[in-house]
Amino acid sequence: MARRTSLQGPHPTSLTTRSINQGVSLLNNLEMQRQAKRTRYSTHLADEPDTDTDSIAPIYDAFLEAQGPEGILTMTNFSPSEFNILWADVRSHLFKHWNVGSGRKSEVTARDLLLMLLTSLKHCGAWDVVAAVFKQKVATFEKRVTKFLTVLYPFVMRNVSDKTIFDENLDFHTANLRKEATDMDLADADDLGPDRELRWAVLVDKGYQGAQRDVRTVLPLKKPMGGILTFEELRRNDRIASD
Repeated sequence: MARRTSLQGPHPTSLTTRSINQGVSLLNNLEMQRQAKRTRYSTHLADEPDTDTDSIAPIYDAFLEAQGPEGILTMTNFSPSEFNILWADVRSHLFKHWNVGSGRKSEVTARDLLLMLLTSLKHCGAWDVVAAVFKQKVATFEKRVTKFLTVLYPFVMRNVSDKTIFDENLDFHTANLRKEATDMDLADADDLGPDRELRWAVLVDKGYQGAQRDVRTVLPLKKPMGGILTFEELRRNDRIASD
């Protein structure tokens, strides 16, 4: 008769007092190493200092003194007062997320880097041009600005709906949708509102529902509750999506 094969696997290595002590000692050493690393960082969010050291901006001040307010406007498209408003808006985010941690700190203050970033966004066909304006090496300047932008981007592009942005700029859109005298003879759709002779329509997607109350719009049709879109309505939506 064949012997039955045991369904149990091989017995594990027996635990001994020595092996247990060694294992726990290893875990304790690892924990001590983790704790030692943690002590290098504060566990509390630092309060913002009364003296705004990050607002010290020798580069910005030098350009403002040499070129005046018009110089800042030419460089960035922001007047000094507008620049200060923008700085006040982003400062708290930068205080928490930029130039922090145990790594090498930037020698350029956040306010000066904001000036460099805005100047780059306006004029930077090539990095060497703007870097030369600030008397910095091209590679260093590019690295500083792009790193600063990476930190600032999530705050600037925080979750705001397209419709909200549209509403905040409604006056601008309304003015630019007004037809000029030379536009009157151009073909226009006949089913987009009573003021079609005066204004152009805006081609928008479903995220702009409600915009039709303020301007002429070409909006995709929504499926009615409990119903379906007709073939022609689906074709119309496809045409809108492809334009």
